[in-house]
Amino acid sequence: HLLRLFIYYYCNWNSLITPNPKKSISTFSKRNTRFFLFLYNFYVYEYESIFLFLHNKSSNLRF
Repeated sequence: HLLRLFIYYYCNWNSLITPNPKKSISTFSKRNTRFFLFLYNFYVYEYESIFLFLHNKSSNLRF
């Protein structure tokens, strides 16, 4: 949810800076693709690490 909030505010902030909406969208999609892929991968990695931690804790409790 935090990532969605950040993306939402970042999109709005970027559109306020550039007056032309079409230019804003094209600039936004071209320049920030890598940035959003990084954020998405970080988001997925965070959840994977939490699930792995919980899995390891639950397996330690079984034995």
